[in-house]
Amino acid sequence: MSILRGVLHFYLGVFFLQNEDFTQAKTYLIKSLALDEEQSETHLNLGICYYRLKQLESALYHFDRLYSLDHQNYDAISNKGLVLLRMKNILKLLVS
Repeated sequence: MSILRGVLHFYLGVFFLQNEDFTQAKTYLIKSLALDEEQSETHLNLGICYYRLKQLESALYHFDRLYSLDHQNYDAISNKGLVLLRMKNILKLLVS
């Protein structure tokens, strides 16, 4: 039952993300992660929510977490770069 609930929360989060209701999307995606911390797509979408809400440290955390789950994930790398540019953290961008 909790797997089904996690999937439902994930898709509700994606729905709200696509409709640009980032606060509501964040709520559902956090609930989804509470049931399964290893969901890479949830970390991606939650990172995007935080980025759009200008909560850059939280966005960076989720893109880093996504990268730790999947080192080949281009979305993790490119989105992390966008966050670091927006934070004007060029040195960290060059080092990571």
